[in-house]
Amino acid sequence: MRLGPVACTVLKGAVRVHTSPKCASDGVTRAMQGLPGHSRERVDDPGPEYRFGIVRHPLSRLVSGWAFFCKDGRLHNQPMLRQIGYAAHMPFWRFLEVSLANHWRNQHTRQQVDFIGSQPFDRIVRLENLTKEWARLREKFPDLRDIGLQNTSTHGEWGQYYTNKRLKRRAETIYAADMALYEAAEGD
Repeated sequence: MRLGPVACTVLKGAVRVHTSPKCASDGVTRAMQGLPGHSRERVDDPGPEYRFGIVRHPLSRLVSGWAFFCKDGRLHNQPMLRQIGYAAHMPFWRFLEVSLANHWRNQHTRQQVDFIGSQPFDRIVRLENLTKEWARLREKFPDLRDIGLQNTSTHGEWGQYYTNKRLKRRAETIYAADMALYEAAEGD
């Protein structure tokens, strides 16, 4: 089951940018919003546009989701997340347990491959290189605005949060397709 149009922002006839929640999706939308031909569409419509994808290391994405919603306490407007079992200020290991048991129920923990689709890309890049890559994309499509990262979270380097090796291995297994996509993306 796909979640729908949250992953693809399009300038008709120009560029189609695929991303996922906690991977610059709001920044991409704001950089393209209001431009002629702007829309958000389903990812399974291939379209003729240049296909640009953004992926994030899946274990980093989980840390970012925890920091944004639980550590920073932004669950007040997310009733579905509370129903799944997330709580404000819950420790990361508990967030990880809930996420791994329910990863398909929450767009912020759902696999990135579910959002970006199976169509081939002209270029797919890592979030860590987005500033440089977006500048390159703007050379091809000068109507695009600068990208500003929105809804960012504050946290340390993601690896330090995975102290429970069993949960880390389980996350690596569940997000294996995302990891393969990340490894295949262009970037350092």
